[in-house]
Amino acid sequence: MICVVFVKLLSMKINHRIFSSTIRYFYKRLFPSKSKRYLSLRDNALSSVSAFLMKAGLVSEGNREEVTNGVIQIVNSLSDYYEEDNKLYPEVVLIDNLEYFDSLPVKLVKKFQTSPLSSSELCVALKMCAPMTSAGWHIFMEIKTGTITWGVITTLLSETSIPLGYEVLSDRNDNPYSAVYIRNTAEKTVTLYQNGGHDYLEISLTLDGQQKDGGDQLLQLCKVIISNCQEYQEDLRIYLTRMMDTALKTGHGNLILVIDSGIEIPEELKKGVNLIDSPIDFLQALSNVRNAGNGKDMVRANFEMHNIANLACSMMNHDGITVFNTSAQLIGYHYIIENKVEGEDKSIGGSRTKAYEAMKGLSIAKCAFMKKQEGEINIYCR
Repeated sequence: MICVVFVKLLSMKINHRIFSSTIRYFYKRLFPSKSKRYLSLRDNALSSVSAFLMKAGLVSEGNREEVTNGVIQIVNSLSDYYEEDNKLYPEVVLIDNLEYFDSLPVKLVKKFQTSPLSSSELCVALKMCAPMTSAGWHIFMEIKTGTITWGVITTLLSETSIPLGYEVLSDRNDNPYSAVYIRNTAEKTVTLYQNGGHDYLEISLTLDGQQKDGGDQLLQLCKVIISNCQEYQEDLRIYLTRMMDTALKTGHGNLILVIDSGIEIPEELKKGVNLIDSPIDFLQALSNVRNAGNGKDMVRANFEMHNIANLACSMMNHDGITVFNTSAQLIGYHYIIENKVEGEDKSIGGSRTKAYEAMKGLSIAKCAFMKKQEGEINIYCR
């Protein structure tokens, strides 16, 4: 039909403008245009980060654009940071004045460079400092109107020292200067915290839905592990949370079971290494530090705390289930559990997930914890 009309139009003496409009009409009918929609996740993130930094008092109108663009690039990098095929978890503290750190009781600050402020310079600071952020070091960036000074800082005098992140987020922190603390908190998720923990902004770079903050779940796990301890609960919580965080970051998946103190490892757990007669006792190690005084005894006590933490991390990253009790003791590792699911429900998932479900079913389980290889964390507490 269209071809016939086209031929007739050619055979007729017709105005060129009418002919052209007719051709365009039929062309649109034959080849309708496709509607385009553009959705920018970056634009949404830019707007939110800019507002957050302004509210935190970290930027002014004069440096807002440069700093916001730099922070967006830092967030993108921290969501999945690799250096030479090694996955890293650098944490960044943005401050408006280096005197912010004066209120910290113990710190070691190393300034590396002062440069003209630009978004690219924030990225340079991250790139140059990220490989050094193991063993308690953090990246700091002092943001001024026209300059940026960056380097690294640590507050860890001993294994029981309070990490910088705790200091920044503490409700007791009434520092007159501004700070924003940035860290990876879940798979493809980065969170910005305002000084004092009064506000935070969580940015997810995945479309899988909101990710759970692994820090909250670790805190929940550690509270169960120390629930039967009568002394040093706050110190133990900080120490164990930092140790667990290290283990989970360096491993490829973990299973942890917590049972009451004074009971045996259940028969359902097989083929593991039983340490009940000589447990790794974190409360005792901490007590030794607190009562050591000065000199060689203190050195020896801190040496013990440091090395049992490394040992425990290796055990937690071994295949199988690591067992703790509620007196802050590690009492077994490398255990397996019968993980057949009733009815063979295939929706349960892989072997680690099935083992987690089996741990939850144990009558003596105070807490069951699982971190999958891809990063997802699940926890169940009674």
